Amino acid sequence: MDQNMYSTTVEILNYEDFRLYLKAAVDDLRAQGHFSYRKFSAHAGFSSPNFLLLLIQGERNLSEDGALKLGNAFGLKNTRLQFFKDLVKFNQSTTPQERFNYSQNLLKFKAKLNIQFIEDEQTEYFKKWIHVAVRELLIIHPTIKTEDIYKRLQPQVKKSEAEQALLLLKSLKLISEQDGAWSVSSNTIATGSQFVAASAYLYHDQMINLGRQSLERFSKEQRYITGSTVSLSWENYKHVQQKIAELRSEILALSEVDQNKEEVFQINFQLFPLTLKNSSKDSP
Repeated sequence: MDQNMYSTTVEILNYEDFRLYLKAAVDDLRAQGHFSYRKFSAHAGFSSPNFLLLLIQGERNLSEDGALKLGNAFGLKNTRLQFFKDLVKFNQSTTPQERFNYSQNLLKFKAKLNIQFIEDEQTEYFKKWIHVAVRELLIIHPTIKTEDIYKRLQPQVKKSEAEQALLLLKSLKLISEQDGAWSVSSNTIATGSQFVAASAYLYHDQMINLGRQSLERFSKEQRYITGSTVSLSWENYKHVQQKIAELRSEILALSEVDQNKEEVFQINFQLFPLTLKNSSKDSP
């Protein structure tokens, strides 16, 4: 059987979800007029004739051996084959740390092929809380000296870490320096990309941990931490989500117009269940 009969021109590097890639590849082959799930499964070495369909529909997961079989069947080679295998692991990861690790591998593969994506640097931005804190600090103190930045951060960081943060912010064009003064752009970094979102997981993990530490590091006058345990329907859960989003927007707007900023503060919003029914299908 021709080893290239199922080769597709769909570019795997453009995808962040292997199931979407598979669907696009199948659509491409169908357009060429020679595809059936049964014949493809036999060609790829799967015993189930509809395994690929179930995989695309999210009804099945893919093992490492299965990823290799599919990659070969679709004509992926070398870097693109490894990219596909790691994309499968990325999408099927169960922990934020795993997702972050695989996201970094995927971005490196793109870099090897000289494909430039802003996500490369965006993932670094969310990788450490210091990057976000330094940017906000420069808004308050535009004339602060480089050697003094690390001294203002809580908890204390190394001078080298502050210098590395400045280099990253410059490369992202989020800050610039001229005549001894810092200028902070209004550019925002979104987490729409799954690769960037994987780094955002680490950012939230760090900030939640800093919140826990604040109980010991700051007096009651310097921190405000509160919480409530409530019973809600899933419909009202979504309503609470919206309320938190509205409050967050109001706080961001307040920060924008504040002409007397003095310190950088972290605000964490957390809403999560303390109970769940036996079936995950009970929740939205």
